[in-house]
Amino acid sequence: MPIPLKTISTAIRKFAHIQKEATGVTIEVEPENFWSGPNQEWHLVPKFGNINDINSLALVCETCQWYLPGRMMSAACQQSPFIQSLGQDRNGFVQVNKEHTSILQSPIKYFYDTCGHFSKAGFGIVIPVLITVAPREITSHGKTFRVMTGQALVTHGDGFVRDASVKSDMYFAVSTDSPLYNYMDRGHIVFFVSKSGEDPSIFVANQLSLNVYYFAALYAIAADRLKPLLRNEVFLPAQVSADLQRILLAAEREVPEKYAQAYAQLKQTIRADFDTNAQNVIVTKFQRGEIREVTLNNIKMSENRAVYETISIETPGLTDVILHKLDPNGVFDIYQLVDAFIASILEEAARVPLNASGQGFAEAKQWTFHINNIPITLSLSTTNTRRRVNGHLINNDELPRVLRRATCYTDAASYNSFLRQIEKASLRVHDAIANGVPIKIWLPARAGYHQDVTMKHPKIQFITEGGKYFLWIDKEKTRRVPLRRFVGLLDKLKKLNSQTNNGYVHDDSGFNYRNTDWCKWKLKRIIREHAVDDKDVPLVTEAELEPLVELLLEARTEAEKKSAQLLASVVKETGAQEINYKGLTAYEITGNSGQRYRVEKEGQFRVWKAGTDQYVCIVDGRGEMGVGYDALVARLLALRNDTFVVDRITTLRDHVREGAQAAQAAAR
Repeated sequence: MPIPLKTISTAIRKFAHIQKEATGVTIEVEPENFWSGPNQEWHLVPKFGNINDINSLALVCETCQWYLPGRMMSAACQQSPFIQSLGQDRNGFVQVNKEHTSILQSPIKYFYDTCGHFSKAGFGIVIPVLITVAPREITSHGKTFRVMTGQALVTHGDGFVRDASVKSDMYFAVSTDSPLYNYMDRGHIVFFVSKSGEDPSIFVANQLSLNVYYFAALYAIAADRLKPLLRNEVFLPAQVSADLQRILLAAEREVPEKYAQAYAQLKQTIRADFDTNAQNVIVTKFQRGEIREVTLNNIKMSENRAVYETISIETPGLTDVILHKLDPNGVFDIYQLVDAFIASILEEAARVPLNASGQGFAEAKQWTFHINNIPITLSLSTTNTRRRVNGHLINNDELPRVLRRATCYTDAASYNSFLRQIEKASLRVHDAIANGVPIKIWLPARAGYHQDVTMKHPKIQFITEGGKYFLWIDKEKTRRVPLRRFVGLLDKLKKLNSQTNNGYVHDDSGFNYRNTDWCKWKLKRIIREHAVDDKDVPLVTEAELEPLVELLLEARTEAEKKSAQLLASVVKETGAQEINYKGLTAYEITGNSGQRYRVEKEGQFRVWKAGTDQYVCIVDGRGEMGVGYDALVARLLALRNDTFVVDRITTLRDHVREGAQAAQAAAR
């Protein structure tokens, strides 16, 4: 295949420059034609020989930065004692956007090179590599050189990979005269950038983030314009987000007009790829212990601790829970992480066998951890089959909720006081008195029999007085009936909710559907079984309970009607637009900060950032579920007024700041 004249001229110019600069150094340079690159075409590149000392290597590296793979050097050169001595550190360079990893219950995954999209969009070739070991320092002729070696980067398909079948090595060396010298260090990422027809270039960053990828794409098309924005024209201080944001905004103003539209499209592609693949890489390195901290879904995690705003959990081996019980690439919040950890220790506790008498466990065991810095110990004893939490006996079926409830407390004294109450009367008794018991009596228009009961369902209300329990049976709460065996009643109500699934049942009247009518009939029978005197004589008739059942449906109908009217009013007031998002009905709304959000209309009302699809976890301690669309209304109002509620819903802080910065940039 013929080689373009421009390519030949560029190569000859580079060769001549090397020979001119090589004072006192003899370097053999000859052109070599090879088939490579993202477009799989012929390239003319220099092939170096006679590189037998550090001066020669540094000269080649600094003058012709892109042509670094060892296969560009003659075989004789690679066999020299000098080159062989450098080859001992061949694993110093690792490509950061390609990983192989195995996650429990998942197949081995191969992560595509994010920068592979650059060349497809006409932005050139960009290869970021991570320096994983401290560079070797060599002093020669009064100069100190930093030397890195690694396996050769070879072309494959649409990008570059490390190929174990290639025996050549990659060498890089810089002297104290080079601005790169101070930044070629362990933990830094070196970006090798090349665009067809232009001189290759290098810059270094101290972090791999989304904004760094954006900058790399711009650098590939306008390196000369962007170098002045870098520290010493080579270093991008990515760990200081404010500095990086300022540099990126300045870089975007330098984008040539002909690339503006392509860059906007490339940003969306980079974001989508980065959200999945770059996070995979980060999680993998976190799992291997190569990095000590990681942030997933805005949760800051270390090996033993996870923190989200005011909620935290700390325990040895928390990393295993994060990686094995949750999907690191999925959407989860701090509560789901806490639940996953609690489930893991309860599974471990369930595997401890009972002793021969069956009155205790075969061995005493305990698990200690902290939630919100509150010390919590779950223990098993050889004298009791019930579990203890901080020394208090807790029913086994209530353990998950009792442990999770620690996230609602900020001090140990309050949580331990809660445990003492639960030891005297179970958690479900306390919750039933405080909140009522929801009953899955669906409205006729509903078809949600398959769903679990929630606090949004109509509830029957109880009161306790003098150590006894009573049920309110009228709207004005003027009439109540006493109840016996209250815990047994709660058990039956729980079973009723699970049975109301529109399936078949055979009872006294034959085969029936477990639907709304069946649930109403069954509810009245259950109440009459417990609203009895000391001789088990019912104190209330089914006819007297009919108004209670109808009251539940009436209250739910009226509440949902008002909730729907309120939603329509708020949608109009806030300017929210109804859209189809991820196959669901959602609302898109713009906050005061300028940030755009998308909120699911049904389910958990999850929030996403428009344009990037980044999940936004909302933690509002004052939120109430309510009925109908009450929670959605509250969420829409909060997002519309994000700058005003950010002190209460602190999880919005970063998104509000980002929206404000984007609005300011657009106004310039």
